[in-house]
Amino acid sequence: MPTYNDPEDAQNPLTQLILKAVPENDLGNKTLDNARELLGVSRTAMRKWLNNQRVPPNRAKQIVNMGLLGEPKDSPGRVSLADFHRFVYK
Repeated sequence: MPTYNDPEDAQNPLTQLILKAVPENDLGNKTLDNARELLGVSRTAMRKWLNNQRVPPNRAKQIVNMGLLGEPKDSPGRVSLADFHRFVYK
């Protein structure tokens, strides 16, 4: 899976959103592999989400929580559940 310096470089909106949420890796990059590992999902599952532009509701919440890693508890996070509505409720 590709590495991005900027989430906006990603090819589709769901990829951009996941990359916005994922913390940077040790090299300072945002990767789908890092997101996948933090979420505990397979490459196949991640590819299915991205190809279909859909994510299960429980996974949307996990992605939002992943964005809070290393952030203060009162931080609004990098993404919100509302950002995922179009990818969950199609």
